[in-house]
Amino acid sequence: TVPTNEDWEDLAYAVSGQFLSFEDAWNGVGQKLSADARFLGERMWPYCPDNLHTNDYGWNALPVGSFIESSSSFTNDNAYGFWWSSSAKDKERAYYRYMYSDMDAFPMGFTLKTDFATSVRCVRMHQQSL
Repeated sequence: TVPTNEDWEDLAYAVSGQFLSFEDAWNGVGQKLSADARFLGERMWPYCPDNLHTNDYGWNALPVGSFIESSSSFTNDNAYGFWWSSSAKDKERAYYRYMYSDMDAFPMGFTLKTDFATSVRCVRMHQQSL
């Protein structure tokens, strides 16, 4: 399933070792979850000494950008990665988390559900024994 805000908080706790509210910027978490990957020999995330993209937890975050419906365009590739939360802010808007190449944080935002398209990461639900 697509993670809720609470699932995102669980990820932040696993990475940081402390409770971080969904609304927090999650400083340092982005660096630990983003991968220093290359495509055709070029870095996907541009080099930045403030964000080394260490991928310490194998989450493999990549900067694939987003699609903006109102302008019918893909944007932000090789600079930003965005991931949805299944928790809605209200009827028209949804939350997401994002990474930017020059910062080690993993802050949140929200946008109109109908105008923004981006990546999802799924949460595996464990079946409980009956």
